[in-house]
Amino acid sequence: MVFEDIYKFFSLSINSLSALSHRSAWFANQDSFNDPFEGIHKISESYSIEELLGFAESELVESMNIEPQEARKIVSEKYSDRPDEAEKSILELVYDMHRVKKEHARNLGVLSTSADIPNHSRSHIFNMLMWSHYGDGLRGFCINFDAKELYRSLAELNDESKFSWAKVKYDSKPHLIELLSVSDDNDFSYIEALQVKHEQWQYEFECRLFCNKTGLKKFSEKSVKSVYIGEKMSSDNESLIIDLIESNYPHAEICKVKIDTESYGIRVGKKI
Repeated sequence: MVFEDIYKFFSLSINSLSALSHRSAWFANQDSFNDPFEGIHKISESYSIEELLGFAESELVESMNIEPQEARKIVSEKYSDRPDEAEKSILELVYDMHRVKKEHARNLGVLSTSADIPNHSRSHIFNMLMWSHYGDGLRGFCINFDAKELYRSLAELNDESKFSWAKVKYDSKPHLIELLSVSDDNDFSYIEALQVKHEQWQYEFECRLFCNKTGLKKFSEKSVKSVYIGEKMSSDNESLIIDLIESNYPHAEICKVKIDTESYGIRVGKKI
């Protein structure tokens, strides 16, 4: 992972406290995201008959374990006899394969975090919009993770789970998926669609961690570098979360985040 620090903003809840106390992070599926445009894409339906027949030949070779010459003969004869029917049949196969890949991407586990903006002088912890939208208007908290340790420990502590990560790209147009790309086993177009969001979300500078399974995933104590507590959190909740952090992450720094009225922004208070 190229980032040194990544951040996860939370509102205070039973779920967020439980995950923190168990040194775990929740990997959610696409349907639970707050952006209704998640995974939006457009399929390019341009193709030539030659490309479509070539697709069918490749699939026959793969599924029937036959030689390319034999597959070419079978496809050519079917197309010569009934071209419209053959084309329709191949396209049905193509769209079935698209549905499978789309469903696979939909069921992946995703942990959304934010990274520091390159060449920006201030940490992402000063992002007012993140505190407003995800930190419950400074009533919540933010965890600063050591990105490399988090990624390393996730892979080590979660058997049968596979992880990857990607920076989110921001665009004004939906992700484009080529119609016949599904024939390639190394094609991840639908997963790539989960790595693209509209440019209005650019303030998040999001880094996403992916897992082949949803649910809670364990991470190491050393993954948490510091925890930032919003100044509007109640004193009882603040005491609760401080006790939880000190018990589970004794090396993590605990800081207070406050409104800076002079600069119309965020400032970090003294370490607690």
